[in-house]
Amino acid sequence: MPQQILERVRGCSPKKGQKKANLQLPALDSRMGPRDEVLELRRSFLQLCVSSDTHRSLPYPSIALSAALLPHGKTYWRQTALRLIAQLKSSCPLRQDAAPEWSHRLTTARLLLLYYLSCDATFGPMLVLEGAVSTLVRACFEFTTPSIGPADPPAPSSDTHDTPTSPIDPTVGIDYLRYTNDALCRDLLVDGALDFILPLGADSMLYLLHGASLPQNEVDECEARQAWVHPPPPPPPTASIFYFAPPSDAKNKNPPRDMAPLVAESASFQRHLIGRILTCLAHNCPKVSHEHRRLVQDGAVEALASLTIVAPPLNHPVVPPLPRDVSAILHPSFLALMARHGLAAFTTDDLHRVVQGHHATNVSHEHPSVTHHCRSILRTHLDDRKARADAHTAALVVRRAARAATRDPSADLKTRLAAVSASSMRSLNQTTPRRWTKAKAVAWVRHSDDVTRHLVSSLAVLRASGRLAGFDTLVSWIAHVEREKAAEAQRRADERATAAAIVEELRLMASEDKPPESELERKKRLDAKKAQLQQWHDEKRRDDERRVALVVAAKKEATEREAMLREDRYVPKPTRTKAEVEAASLAAETARIEQLRLHVREERQREMDERRMRLEDSAARQRRRQEWDAAEIAFKAQVAREVAETHAMRAEEAAIGRTLWQAIDEQMADDELTAKLAERKRQRAEERRKRRQVAHPHLYNDWETVESEPGVVYYYNKATGDVQWEDPKKAVTDTWTQVQDDAGNTYYVNAVTGESKWSLDEWVECKTDDGAVYYYNVVSGESAWTKPADV
Repeated sequence: MPQQILERVRGCSPKKGQKKANLQLPALDSRMGPRDEVLELRRSFLQLCVSSDTHRSLPYPSIALSAALLPHGKTYWRQTALRLIAQLKSSCPLRQDAAPEWSHRLTTARLLLLYYLSCDATFGPMLVLEGAVSTLVRACFEFTTPSIGPADPPAPSSDTHDTPTSPIDPTVGIDYLRYTNDALCRDLLVDGALDFILPLGADSMLYLLHGASLPQNEVDECEARQAWVHPPPPPPPTASIFYFAPPSDAKNKNPPRDMAPLVAESASFQRHLIGRILTCLAHNCPKVSHEHRRLVQDGAVEALASLTIVAPPLNHPVVPPLPRDVSAILHPSFLALMARHGLAAFTTDDLHRVVQGHHATNVSHEHPSVTHHCRSILRTHLDDRKARADAHTAALVVRRAARAATRDPSADLKTRLAAVSASSMRSLNQTTPRRWTKAKAVAWVRHSDDVTRHLVSSLAVLRASGRLAGFDTLVSWIAHVEREKAAEAQRRADERATAAAIVEELRLMASEDKPPESELERKKRLDAKKAQLQQWHDEKRRDDERRVALVVAAKKEATEREAMLREDRYVPKPTRTKAEVEAASLAAETARIEQLRLHVREERQREMDERRMRLEDSAARQRRRQEWDAAEIAFKAQVAREVAETHAMRAEEAAIGRTLWQAIDEQMADDELTAKLAERKRQRAEERRKRRQVAHPHLYNDWETVESEPGVVYYYNKATGDVQWEDPKKAVTDTWTQVQDDAGNTYYVNAVTGESKWSLDEWVECKTDDGAVYYYNVVSGESAWTKPADV
């Protein structure tokens, strides 16, 4: 299978208008060193760690987002997935107690990349079809074998429910060691959303593969990415013999930087990744599909059942313990909860087939004790599921009875109130706790990533602008800028303090000291003071004169007003005649009547305008109603047409599905019968060839005797080119061959004599080259010179 995958990787045809070199990865070399594998994984994780503001609905990081942003992204990730599966199949087992440091890191990197591929709905089923599940199941059994014995009873975790109180979504992997996700991970840990957190994500793994420490801010990230492109020169040699010693100050250690290699080399994290991958594959594959059947046949159910057992941690005692939050995420109890969530994706019929042993795989033959133990756990799991189904049915019956009692008008009020109270209390007890949604967590991750990417790009632009002339790193430049700011602030503070001291000194001098004065200066000062006093007197005199003038004017005005009041007399109004009064009244009445006529005309015009507007509004309303009715009739017709098309399509799919599975089963039966007949034909041809070779050795002798030196003879096969020291003409010790007939019965055939038996004797009498007789045990492989007692 790995060779077929490699041929498929090499034989992928490019799309139209695309170069072939851009689509194909380099051929896999079984002798590839760790350095080449690290370079390949760096390239894959770098393609995965991309982001964009135009794909807000996709999580970050994800294969779908990378495939959408990269040119020919789906082709690239399809080839990467096939290559990754080939590497996992051709590499050593994942569990290596004495493996070097990079071996564990490469294994963890492959599993992490496989996890991101399994989260995608497109590449998850492809991983199942390419046989990645069997490799993961074998690795899971490698981890589980030391903690489970063949005679141990089933011991799943204390919680026997298939699913937790709140749903689990293992497809969201938020990097715990990423500095931008620190606050978000703390909130998720407080709320108990452990399935959203990964102890080591794609960004942190990318830094580990580059051999760099994890960044703690945007400046560190910019420096690390600059070091990837332009590696710094090695430090100059020093004469100190303690140059390569570790730093003595333990306070400068950064826990996240020291924690990343421990998590990458932790066997518990590898087992956690295997559980996440199997859970994602179980939920991404459709229930009725070939991928789902292949998933069950490859042993995913047994592996998930083995993960439901709360086993002790797998880390070596020498490895320092991980922090409490990471230990909680990697704890076997949480892994068991996730495994039960994965088992919930399989139907009861699938679990029954696995328990009854209808899906026997190579992995189950390699670990029969663990497989038997897992099936016993699945049996207990099925019993619990049946008990919960019965309890749910009983609860439905009780609820229907309570509903019938509440709706029965003939029942008394007390019975109806009791039924309503019981149903309300049951609904209150079944409330689920609040939980973070996937969209909310992804939105926070993308927001922090956008801000960080903007800051890192700004720092890169600052570095490229040449502002860092004379400085090796951004950290040294920022420290220099901070020192300059502090020096400028100190200088300004010193200047302000000096100016304040000068002002205070001048004030004290002006208040306490009396400067010397000559006679001329004294005369000038007195003349200036005299002139100032004369000016003040003049201004005061002018002000007094102005006030006196105002008072005199006010008195004069009051006197004149009083005189005018005393001289006033009555002047009679002019009178009008009766004719003038009647004419004025008639004119006023005529004007009033004309105003009334004008008002009546305006009122009639207003009523006519209002009636016309009402008629127009009614006509428009009727037209809108007609258009609405026509649109509603068209919409109902369209909905009915779509419903009919949907029913027809579903009926066609159901008919095709019934005939398709029957044809697949018939084809599998025909293939199995053809394989059995071909094997039987090959066995009979082999038997005939052996009998003819024994009967006519001179006709079927392909071996030639060659004498290299005097007395030294070896045998050379002219047909195959094989060389050996033993004489091939001598009969081998065991000439019996095991054969299976069409009915499945096993019997034994002697290739020399053609004799057949249902069973073989354990001890067979044989002779050596010099004619000595000895006895050989066919079952155990023992030999003895004396005849055994049971012969």
